Amino acid sequence: MNTEEKEFFDLSCDRVFKAVILDSKDYRFLTLLLRDIMEDDTLEIKSVTVYEIPVTSVEEKVKIVDIIAKLKNNKVINVELNTSFGKAVKERNIFYYYGLLNRNIKRGKEGKKPKYDEIIQINLNLISEDKYDKEEIRIYNLAREEVYYENFKIININVVYYKKLWYDKIIKEGIKEHIYVVALASKKEELKALSKLDRLVKEVADKVFELNDDDNERMKIEQERDARLIYENSMIYAKEEGHELGKKEGIEEGIEKGESNAKLEMAKEMLKDNNSIDKIIQYTKLSREVILKIKQSEK
Repeated sequence: MNTEEKEFFDLSCDRVFKAVILDSKDYRFLTLLLRDIMEDDTLEIKSVTVYEIPVTSVEEKVKIVDIIAKLKNNKVINVELNTSFGKAVKERNIFYYYGLLNRNIKRGKEGKKPKYDEIIQINLNLISEDKYDKEEIRIYNLAREEVYYENFKIININVVYYKKLWYDKIIKEGIKEHIYVVALASKKEELKALSKLDRLVKEVADKVFELNDDDNERMKIEQERDARLIYENSMIYAKEEGHELGKKEGIEEGIEKGESNAKLEMAKEMLKDNNSIDKIIQYTKLSREVILKIKQSEK
């Protein structure tokens, strides 16, 4: 008899987080999470769209999920949940944010008002070595000692550090402050403990446990998790192989060849695990034709 305990998939898992965020029509959990972060008890969400941005650098780990929350006050919050927050991820997030901002400004040309009054980026970082709980980034004019552009705001939330600062206070003193941020980084028993203090956290925890008890959902979660691990390992391999090739053919060309080979190897592994063609395209960015050729050659 196998008594080994199954792995528990918490809110740091892509599929679990999305299921919780999209479960309720009023996006209650996301609303209270954003109210806490923005320090605005009047914040209301109009609609939510979920995206995923592909990895573009061998220095990056896989992003989990990217959310666009449109608010009822004509503002937009871009929420990103990250598995790492190194230099490459920070740069990519800033460039992506600039893209959102630029598209919004272009809509305001020829005397027209931009579509949204403000676009804010919030990075929820699940792994970060930085010793801060929250930081706000603005464009600042040093000479005038004032904010240069009011509509530019990036907020970085170190979820793990929040948990270190607040989990014991919440459990021992019953303080609910930041309980929704802390829940994002909470493991099985921690989530159970938090759920006793807050009705919404209990609803969220119930949904998380429900997903963990569903064998079909577990299989999908495990497949996505494995695909991500394969991708990350492939990117590491790409970097190493690329640098070796670079000694003979130039660093940039070498890395490009290494990445290409890594994607092909990743596609082969995902085919062996019976992943769908569409999912392989999503994670490798290879064309359907290339993947079908690989599938044919592996028979």
